[in-house]
Amino acid sequence: MSDTFRQLLKEFPKSPVAAQAQYYIGKAAFEAKDYKTAMNALNAARQLNKDQYYDLATVRIVSSYFYLRDRMRSRTR
Repeated sequence: MSDTFRQLLKEFPKSPVAAQAQYYIGKAAFEAKDYKTAMNALNAARQLNKDQYYDLATVRIVSSYFYLRDRMRSRTR
């Protein structure tokens, strides 16, 4: 699914569904525990369509920061 949305953004970067594509790329990355990719895509979704994606994306962005920090601490122990 992410590949399809990436292709859409590559061919039509100014598409009206760009925010939706970014959101689902970020959501898929979050579910795959690729938190850095998730944060970038989710932040793009928030910027492109604040009304629709701000709250949904923010929860995953904050969680991504949490999981990244937690993983770093567990490696140093």
